[in-house]
Amino acid sequence: MDDFLYKDWYAVCLIEEIKKDKILLKHILNQEIILWKKNTKIMAWENLCIHRGSRLSLGSIKNGILKCAYHGWEYAESSQCTKIPSQPDIKIPKKACVKNYKVIEKFGLVWINLSTNPNEFIDVKEFNNKKYKYVASGPYFMNAAAPRIIENFLDVAHFPFVHENYLGIKNKAEINDYDVVTSKKGIDATNVRVFQPNPDGTNKPGEVIYDYHVHSPFFASFGKNISKKNRFVLVFYVTPISEFKSMIYSITLMNFGKLDKKTTREYQDFITAQDIPIVESQRPELLPMDLQSELSIRSDRISIAYRRYLKKLNISFGVS
Repeated sequence: MDDFLYKDWYAVCLIEEIKKDKILLKHILNQEIILWKKNTKIMAWENLCIHRGSRLSLGSIKNGILKCAYHGWEYAESSQCTKIPSQPDIKIPKKACVKNYKVIEKFGLVWINLSTNPNEFIDVKEFNNKKYKYVASGPYFMNAAAPRIIENFLDVAHFPFVHENYLGIKNKAEINDYDVVTSKKGIDATNVRVFQPNPDGTNKPGEVIYDYHVHSPFFASFGKNISKKNRFVLVFYVTPISEFKSMIYSITLMNFGKLDKKTTREYQDFITAQDIPIVESQRPELLPMDLQSELSIRSDRISIAYRRYLKKLNISFGVS
């Protein structure tokens, strides 16, 4: 596993996916993770009982204690074993502890980090502005490599065809030149102009200007200014389940109007459903790092920058 990716933060679930006295099973980077909560505190553990390797996801939770289904070993929120039924008087060794992971919860999502030396958690700038309303959506699943999914997110030229009459119009498919800058913080593309059937909610077609940002290999966002004061932002997280299967969450942010959770999620469901068969059909399945292996054109500038960015970070997961 690439060191940078292993140290990164991954969106693993909506906060609301974790139910009282229920164990939630997730898969990240070929590892099984369980999540559960005691009161409002959320725990993320390896799905493995230290005793005989049984899956803790088969267990149960009662009174804030997680009990293994195999031999009834009990674990507290600290992940330390507190009771061994077969030997109730034994002094429980410190080694009787489940591997646990760092957790961050905000904006309706839960992120975890598998590393003991994590990368810095990255916020988009709008996260720190209290004027923005937000709705988290997902999970969505694709049988596709994470870099392929991120590159599709960055690709505006597919709007008129895959998302016709929603994000684009076929007879207005031209993408003009735009600016792309790569730095230590990632990639920024600005002045990305797209003609859309309803760019500002007034049902009047017109051109809108997007800005795109790659914050980390599998974390990107875009924004568009509806007016001088009103801004719409979509933040996009891809969590690799394996090299060929991924889980996606997004956060929609707006500093104007009403942001209804049900409507927003239904729209994200619809748009993502249009993308899934396209991205899953792409060959080769792993994103080519050789820029000569596929034919790129001017409107692919951000895709080219993304591949170079991955190459500079020595990313080998999900690429060829």
